[in-house]
Amino acid sequence: MQFRIILVAVSVAWALPVLNPATSHDATPSILHQPLDAEGADVTYAVPECPLQQQDSATSFIVRQFAYTKYVVAPGQIDALPNTTQLAFALDNSAASVTTACSFNRGTNDAGDAWYPCGDRTIAVTTTSEDGAQRETQHTVKTSARFEWDRWVLAVRQSWVCGGSVSPVSAQAVTTVSPSCQTSNTESYSIQQCTAPDATVGADLD
Repeated sequence: MQFRIILVAVSVAWALPVLNPATSHDATPSILHQPLDAEGADVTYAVPECPLQQQDSATSFIVRQFAYTKYVVAPGQIDALPNTTQLAFALDNSAASVTTACSFNRGTNDAGDAWYPCGDRTIAVTTTSEDGAQRETQHTVKTSARFEWDRWVLAVRQSWVCGGSVSPVSAQAVTTVSPSCQTSNTESYSIQQCTAPDATVGADLD
């Protein structure tokens, strides 16, 4: 029996408010769109090999396009936007050849222990039997992330399929982000915007 895997290429875009301190306090922030996948035909991959269970770091994730924005309204000001902290990044899985977009706002009661869902990816796996009959099944690559806001510690976990038997596998990675930040203040609000270098992080199998 032969296997092939099709990663359905979806044009994924995440949006992060980019605030211009030079604008007036009642101006609406512009939105920055950063698509992660090129538009076009579906991309065909071989079914990825399953990582070895006995390895401590069986696969790796690449965290890139890290962007952090903290927007705080000055006391006594009424603004169209509430206080908010946002995080966005792209996650590459070297084992599954999948890129996922993550973007979320900090929850009201999030002390750094809340998991947020990222964008799902769909993998179409086509199997061909000895008589030539083909059967396609859909599998979802699930991703979630957690961020310890005060310590800059990012955790990500992802599940996908691998191997000739299309077995499920999941892995988790933790890294400390080294941000480079700029803060802008006006009479009406304060904005902190941070970026970080791309990082390759070893992932442990769950």
